[in-house]
Order: sequence, then structure tokens, then C-alpha cells
Amino acid sequence: MAAMTALQASLPSQHRGDISLEVQAETYQQMLGKYPFEAIKYLEVKALERCQWFPTIAECLAILREFPTRNPLAAKRDTVLRRISQEHTTRFDDAMARLAAEDAPQEWIDALPDTWKQIAETRMLLWLHPDGAYTLRRRKPA
Repeated sequence: MAAMTALQASLPSQHRGDISLEVQAETYQQMLGKYPFEAIKYLEVKALERCQWFPTIAECLAILREFPTRNPLAAKRDTVLRRISQEHTTRFDDAMARLAAEDAPQEWIDALPDTWKQIAETRMLLWLHPDGAYTLRRRKPA
């Protein structure tokens, strides 16, 4: 309802009788509360551009009907892809930390993705041998 408060502060109200601000706010909340934050922000911007007076609920709903809706499957796909990316980054960071701590058996190193092994070699965590194998680069005596 911060957007509605901003509209009230920016646009004058037409005379609406003795309706209290609390009743008005509750009514707007009931009618507009189901819309996502992005849609309400869109409403706020458009109402400030178009309206001379604080908009009625009908005017708000008309503006919200113009809000470009996203395909819910596309939004879900974006969320899943973002979570996969975060998981991938976390696993990569954990692998680099384990190599830096010199706490990695050879079988585990061999199972790492090739690109991770190449990055670890660049970070001087692994040795690349002429036969293409990677081994842990130890800085501490074993």
C-alpha cells in the first residue's frame, strides 16, 4: 500500500464525503491486494502520469488490466534456471575451497568437470601433467 500512499500524497482527492482514510485504505487493499508488487508499481507510475485526482478503484483496475503479464511458465522457468545457476556456483566454490585446503582425494579430482580442473590449474591449485591428468598441487608438506 506504499504505492497508494505515494499516490495520495501526490494527487489531490476528490470530495468523497465522510469516508475515513482507514476505510478507504482497507477497500483499496481488498480490491488491489492480490496484484503482484510489479503491477502495483506500474499502477503508481501510470496513475501519476494520467490522473489529475487520486484514482478510483475502477480507474486502478483499468490501469492494471494494461499491465503486461508474464507467462507463468516462463517465470517458473526463470526461477528454476536461477536456482540451478546458484547451485552450480555453490558447488564450484566448494570445490575450489576444497582444493585450496588440499583436502581432495585423486578420485574426487578426476571426477571434477574438465573446465573446473582447468580453472583450478589456472588458480595454481592443480598440476596439469603431460598425459592430461590433474593432481593436487600441495603447498604444505604431506
